This record gives sequence, C-alpha cells and structure tokens, in this order.
Amino acid sequence: MNKLSKILVSLVVALPLISLFVSQTGTANTMDKTANSGKSEIATLAGGCFWCTESDLEKLKGVTDVVSGYSGGVLENPTYKQVSSGKSGHIEVINVTYNPDIVSYEQVLDQFFRHIDPTDDKGSFVDRGPQYRPAIFYHNQEQKDVAQSFMMEVDKTQIFGAPLKTELIKFEKFWPAEDYHQDYYKKSKVRYNYYRYASGRDQYLDKIFGDDRKDNPKTLRQIIDSKNATANAKTYVKPSDAEIKAKLTALQYDVTQEDATERPFDNKYWDNKEEGIYV
Repeated sequence: MNKLSKILVSLVVALPLISLFVSQTGTANTMDKTANSGKSEIATLAGGCFWCTESDLEKLKGVTDVVSGYSGGVLENPTYKQVSSGKSGHIEVINVTYNPDIVSYEQVLDQFFRHIDPTDDKGSFVDRGPQYRPAIFYHNQEQKDVAQSFMMEVDKTQIFGAPLKTELIKFEKFWPAEDYHQDYYKKSKVRYNYYRYASGRDQYLDKIFGDDRKDNPKTLRQIIDSKNATANAKTYVKPSDAEIKAKLTALQYDVTQEDATERPFDNKYWDNKEEGIYV
C-alpha cells in the first residue's frame, strides 16, 4: 500500500487530530529567498519520504530551492509508482540548491541528519524498502570527504544511539518527481501533517533530541563540540607544580596559583592602548 492509500484509509479515524496538525504548518515555508543571488551548489539527499525532507531542508537559511525526485537507479524517467514499488533501483531523494557563501555543505548535512533516522538502512519510519533508505549522493570528492568526516564525528559521539547506516553514493542523475509531489506539505497540508504524524518521524526525533528540538534546537555540530569539550575536561591532567613554575615567572605563578594580586599600574600592559580584547 503506497503512502496516499494509507492516508485515505487513516483519515477516516483521524479527523479530531487534523486541526492540531494544520496549526503546526504556520511557519512551514521559511526558505531563504534572499540567498538566490551569488553562488549555488547542489546536495542530493535521501532520507525517506521526500515530502518530509523537502519541508525540513527548505527551512535552512541559505537554501534557495528544494526539488523532490528520484536517483540511484538506471530506469529513465521513473514514475512514483515505479519507484515506490522498490523494483526500480531508485531512491526517493531531494535536490537541495544552496548558496555556499551563506551555508556550508556540512551545515546542509547537519540539517538533513537532524530530521531523519540515519541508522536504518531498511527504510525510513513507516515506509519500508530500499527506495526509502537514507543516502547521500555526493557530486564531487570534496562533498564525499566532508560527508565521511562528518558522519565519523556523529558516529563517535553516539548521538543517535546506534551506528549510522547512511550510504554514500556517487551522484549520476536526478529525475524530478511528478508535480503532485512538489511542495506537497504546502499544497496538501492536512494530508501531509497526518502522514508525518502517523509515520513516526517526529516521535523518533523527539526521542533523540528532546522535546525542545523545535523551540531551542541544537545543531549536530554544537552537540559534537559540547561532548568533545566534556570529554577533554574529564581527561585533563594538571601539570605538576614544578612544570608550572618552569613555564611562569614568579609573579605569574603567585597570581595564578597562590591567589596573589599584582601591584596596580605596575605591569607591562597597564598603559597598553593597542586594539584587542582584554580579559
């Protein structure tokens, strides 16, 4: 049963929830139109249903366009029916156009990973099969290197509680999906919101990132840096007293280690007027 069939069957029993879902779409379209001028690069990403990933990536500052489509197979001009069958070799993807002067490729990946389950290579949430598995289609060696490095950092900090199983695939060709699927979250708000809720995507993300992920979201980079800082603090070993004395003057040692205070107006910086930050 495809996504639309599931929706039509389920809507009959879901009408009381619809008003709640619609209320959540007020800020859905926040794509940065001001980023259209200047450079542009493309990221091709697969994170399950492209209705959802298109909506999530359009919210990132610096993204100028997101198109739902298909990639990864050899069948030309594939249709949604062919791809959703799981027999075409294609994966549901989005083509993300962004301004690299405003947002980096890593930041695009950061936004992407924070809205998918990158640990499930058998599908995505309610949608099962290889056509819904997570993947990054790299367009050049630089994108591949950035993706590999970033994924290693995410894995190391165990943010998702399981190893990442997101494929890295060399980009070959992108086929846009039918017009019906483009901007689906804006054109069919009720059906989109019900599908998204029923898919389990947001419930999973709430479990991983907490209830405040929407109101006070942290990027994966922030989470990684915070965990690394905590780990470094735990493993820090203070040098011996002899080592400290060897590196400091007598006055520096007294001030930093013995809580002494230097005499006012009597150091080489007291009358310094050069530009800089003083602490």
